Amino acid sequence: MGRRIMYGSKKRTYAPGEREAITGNRFWVHVDLVSIALTEKSFLEGKTSEIYFEINRGRRKIRVPQAGAIHLEENEVFTPKDESFSLWNEFVESKEGNILLTIKIKEENIGLDETLVKQKISIPLGSGADYMILKGENVKCKIKVAAPRTRF
Repeated sequence: MGRRIMYGSKKRTYAPGEREAITGNRFWVHVDLVSIALTEKSFLEGKTSEIYFEINRGRRKIRVPQAGAIHLEENEVFTPKDESFSLWNEFVESKEGNILLTIKIKEENIGLDETLVKQKISIPLGSGADYMILKGENVKCKIKVAAPRTRF
């Protein structure tokens, strides 16, 4: 029996006559990790630093990664395998304005977790991708921030 030939066809994601600019006031706010580097050793000898993120906006607060931590040694740079290591995602329905987030980079210690970086960032709604650098005494982090308009 011979092979069946399949001809490609275009999939339409829009209804006829609907291929216009996106209208409405819905935005997709997302913050992604690009890289993080540690410049000094942990306080304990022979132990890697266990780093995690704490991000909050108002009453909503999350920890990334949810369980565990990112293990780093001195002068080591962590770059995610996937391009989008997501720290924060949110759909916002609002008019033009800004979203305020507080980002904390913490090191896990026995008993008390040490805050390495605490910074408030403002994300303008309707903006494209923007890169920011968060610096602390012994840590440097690069994040990608965007809040494009969406139809979903």
